[in-house]
Amino acid sequence: MLADRAEEVWGGDISEEAIKIAKEKYSGENVHFRLMDASELPFDNNYFDLVVSFETIEHLKDSEKFVAEIKRVLKPGGRLILSTPDKRVTKKLGVENKFHIKEFGTKEIKELLLNNNFKDIKFFGQRPVKKVSKLLLIYKIYKKIKLLNFLDKIISRRVKEKIGKEMESLEHDFKINRLDPPSPRLPPSPKWLRRPSRRAREEYLYIIVIGIRN
Repeated sequence: MLADRAEEVWGGDISEEAIKIAKEKYSGENVHFRLMDASELPFDNNYFDLVVSFETIEHLKDSEKFVAEIKRVLKPGGRLILSTPDKRVTKKLGVENKFHIKEFGTKEIKELLLNNNFKDIKFFGQRPVKKVSKLLLIYKIYKKIKLLNFLDKIISRRVKEKIGKEMESLEHDFKINRLDPPSPRLPPSPKWLRRPSRRAREEYLYIIVIGIRN
């Protein structure tokens, strides 16, 4: 998709196997792949107009260094698009990934970007979880408690299939919505008059943030 409009596209990973597969499937005249360390990107200063990072930052020991490197290789006015799991939602769902060193919330991601001189920061949510049933949440909780593991034998196959379908729907629902509300045109109402909007109550499995390098 980027290659259709960009003069040059580079993709990187620390895994040799991932780079091998990417080269075999996606290489093109203006699309290139190479091994990279996210804390030491092999590009000159002010090199890119756009940097895209999907589900990377949560795997890194030094997230500050990673964002600083992105800033370094971006041109002034260049854009960063970054996505990562929302730690509040993964905690609520009982989702754990042993490869995640640190998960983030919107406040932490915004602070990281502001500390590295990004501006016009906007947040979006991907894969809504508002439809997740109480049944799935209860199942997640008892799977975490060893004393309740015997319940696994009691739960019917039909119930397990229903839970599986719910989890599968999360994986395939790519709906994206803006998280931060637009600036109000009028002075804000008193707190006792305010009602939370429907969108404000929605939760998403992934945070997507867009920022512009100063």
